[in-house]
Formats: sequence, C-alpha cells, structure tokens
Amino acid sequence: MLGVATLTLAALSTLSPPAGPANETTVDTDPAGGRIALDPFTSTASDVRQQKAAGRVVYCQLRGVWEPHQPDAARFPADLIGHRGPGGGWWLDLRGWPVLAPIMDDRLGLCVAKEFDAVALLDLGDLSSGFPLTDTVRDGYARALSTLADRHGLTVWVNPPWFAGGAAVGSAGTSTTTGS
Repeated sequence: MLGVATLTLAALSTLSPPAGPANETTVDTDPAGGRIALDPFTSTASDVRQQKAAGRVVYCQLRGVWEPHQPDAARFPADLIGHRGPGGGWWLDLRGWPVLAPIMDDRLGLCVAKEFDAVALLDLGDLSSGFPLTDTVRDGYARALSTLADRHGLTVWVNPPWFAGGAAVGSAGTSTTTGS
C-alpha cells in the first residue's frame, strides 16, 4: 500500500473511483428493506423522498475515508490521508478531528438539506490506515461525529458494530442499532 508520504494531494485527486458495487450510490443496510443508506453527494432530495415513500428509513452514508471523487476532497489536508482503504477511498487520520469536524459538519448539513432521517457511519478507521489508530480513537471520533449529528437532529447508526464494544450509538434522543 502507498501512504500519503509517497503521493501528493494533487496526485491523489486524479484517481478515479473504482467501478462496481463498492462505488454504488446505495447500500441496502437491511435485507428486509426497512432501511437504506444513500450517498449524500450522488443522491438527490427526490431520491430520499422516494425511499421514504416506500416506507424505508433513509440513512445518509458518511464514510471515514477520503474519496478523491467527492466535491469536498480538496478540503482534506494531505497529512490526514493515509493508506488505501475500502471502496476506492483512503483512510483518514481520525485523530485530526479539529480539522475534520467542519468538513463533517458540512456533510451533515447536506444530509439535513436532503431530508435524510439518520446517518450511517461507515469505514471509521483501521489498523492498516497508516496511522496509530485504536478503538479509543475510533470511539472518540464516532462520539464526536454523533454529537455533531445530534445538533443537526440526526440519529446515528455505526457499521461495523465495533463501536463501544458493539453498543449502539444514541443521537437525536433516539437509541439506534448497530450492524445490519
């Protein structure tokens, strides 16, 4: 794997997302069809309303990776971008919360503007990220992001369910479940 030290932000920005399921707009988070996670950048408010009309709880999918194809990619400093991660993304240094917070806050604002019901937090750090991340760091990041989501009135769902030893994350006054 290549780390940030070997690639510049400009070089990373030229990478294309991979084709296939990892880059699909939707991720069905419940085989029974009761909830779905949509990408906040590629989904429209109309897409969200359509899923709600079908009786689904609609989650705004926020990933803990830097993705060069996202419109806010240039806002992420190169020193917070680590090794290649899942789905064409690059792991983020979650210890950089003070820098990441305003970017994530804007993403949550986008979720609210498109009328999502809740937020699904995915890909929140990995031991192969290139950074010394621990469960404590990941839990802290998820809790901080959950606090921001709460300010926006959004409930949080964490996947995979490693958060707080598998416990649910409550936000917006509602307890949620982890996993699918």
